[in-house]
Amino acid sequence: PTPTPTPTKKPSGTSFALTRTGWGTFEVGLRVHLKDGCAYTSQDGTEASYIDLKWMLQFDESDRCEDVAVHLDFASNTGPACAVEVEAEADTVTAEPAGTRSADALAEVDEDQPAPTGERQGEEGYRDAVLDALRRRPFLAPKDKHFMHGRLLEGHDSKLAKPRCVWKSYKPPRDDHSSGFATGSGKDKLTASEFQDRENEMDVKVATLAKLMRASNKTVVYTGAGISAAVVGQAARSGTNTVGFKGNELHVAPTFTHHALGHLGKVGMIHGWVQQNHDGLPQKAGFPQEKINEVHGSWYDPSNPVVKYGGSLHDRCYPWMVDDARTADLCIVLGTSLGGLNADQVATDPAERSCHGEALGTVCLNLQQTPQDGKMTLRLFGKTDEILLQLLHELGMAQAARDLKRNPRPTWPAESRVLVPYDAEGRRLPAASVEPLMWLDLRDGQQIRLTDGHNIQGAQQPSYMHIGATKDLKTRDGRVIKACPDGLGAVLRRDEAPCRFHLNIEGASMSLGLWWLDAALRGAVEQLPVVNTRPAYG
Repeated sequence: PTPTPTPTKKPSGTSFALTRTGWGTFEVGLRVHLKDGCAYTSQDGTEASYIDLKWMLQFDESDRCEDVAVHLDFASNTGPACAVEVEAEADTVTAEPAGTRSADALAEVDEDQPAPTGERQGEEGYRDAVLDALRRRPFLAPKDKHFMHGRLLEGHDSKLAKPRCVWKSYKPPRDDHSSGFATGSGKDKLTASEFQDRENEMDVKVATLAKLMRASNKTVVYTGAGISAAVVGQAARSGTNTVGFKGNELHVAPTFTHHALGHLGKVGMIHGWVQQNHDGLPQKAGFPQEKINEVHGSWYDPSNPVVKYGGSLHDRCYPWMVDDARTADLCIVLGTSLGGLNADQVATDPAERSCHGEALGTVCLNLQQTPQDGKMTLRLFGKTDEILLQLLHELGMAQAARDLKRNPRPTWPAESRVLVPYDAEGRRLPAASVEPLMWLDLRDGQQIRLTDGHNIQGAQQPSYMHIGATKDLKTRDGRVIKACPDGLGAVLRRDEAPCRFHLNIEGASMSLGLWWLDAALRGAVEQLPVVNTRPAYG
């Protein structure tokens, strides 16, 4: 690639053009220098005399031009007319040879329309246009030409090609799930066939997803086994992912999908994650513990073990899930078949509300079709690792994408004994509390206990049923297992490879993720899963 930057521009009005000639994907950097008397205040409170902006621009056709509108919000001490000088640079990130391409990036300075701040990103005008479009576009039937693209692209200017079938199957994704579509006549059968969007269509869809995320008031991710299939396995039929489970699950590493979603969670572009899996891979990738609802239980939270079929969800998880379903502005579905679980309301509720102009709806990223595809605002077919890599570039996070590829693993507190803002019951202290902080001591051999409110009994796991029980249990072979109502135990050791503290709770082996240390230090969760039996205070 041979980008040709224009070093400096002095705009005469509120707009100017920067030209780049080359091919592939460009990270275009824009530095706006403010006139004396003007200052930009960043979110961390520091002031600067310039504003740095970045975009990812991708060109796969010759003579293509792309306009980028930029709204700058800065304070003037000398009046509304602040002159700016612009210094631009281009850094080629990735490309595939496809001839010579060109691009113009247009930046517009508009002092009368400052960008929304905080987690609210994007322009109100775009969001309003999407809400209006979705209000007027009903759910799609399988025969509709936009069924595999989504309702929002029904009015797209160019003709969109159907995704390629990369693996053909005549059987449903799972024998125990629905084999039909929720929209249409009901005669069209759902199969486990896998599809891949073509390059042009994928570019359109990823760009649209980025816009939706910037405009969203609250984005919730809803995931299933598909995003972990490459390392853990899955139950659904697949021509790409491992069918069945590989074993040694505690030692597997997160995929790029987990790392990308973890980064988006840390920077505030994902506000919640409803996780069907139990594997702790989102937290291993750095997603904040306080934002994830492990609705079906977790391998790394002894207060919320994996829930057996017929068991009951944690008292905390179900109301949280329902609230996310009812309040999400945008839901992003990845790696789940949407086969009719109660938790699928996280995906279907925003889609239903989008028909009334009340939400941006639901976006689905999957290789396979789902029964709910006709309800989607946007439908992307492909491997989530590849889609999310492109999404990070589209969101201007090229450097983050490179960092996640190179050295993705987060760093947890090195000390296993930390001072935390919680009381002896593991409950978070109020912000204005004058109570002393508590030592959470998870060093080898330390005595601990489960905190009240755990879901051991509700999860119905046979090996744990004596924990929290009030009466002795009698097994089928006549053995009597003594009830252990207190949930007492000890820390066996800290294991770095599986990112856990290995615990013994009333004779049962359990795990606590290392990230709970970070969450406790920050006072991020309402209640800790375990505390020391005799806590000390600092």
